[in-house]
Amino acid sequence: MRHGWHFVFSIVTLGLWALCWLAMWIGQRVRPWRCEHCSWKQPDFRSLEERMRTVELTPRRSRRRR
Repeated sequence: MRHGWHFVFSIVTLGLWALCWLAMWIGQRVRPWRCEHCSWKQPDFRSLEERMRTVELTPRRSRRRR
């Protein structure tokens, strides 16, 4: 969560946005991010190239069947 932007919005809206900011912050603490498919709790935000280098995979070329 980018707190800087929320702070700016709170100032511009005279504190009304602070209620939304607080609700989002509490929501992240109570129910953290999880993958919808496997329930993994720690997302991998590395680029595809970095992941491929780490696992040492090479991209597969799709072959058309005739």
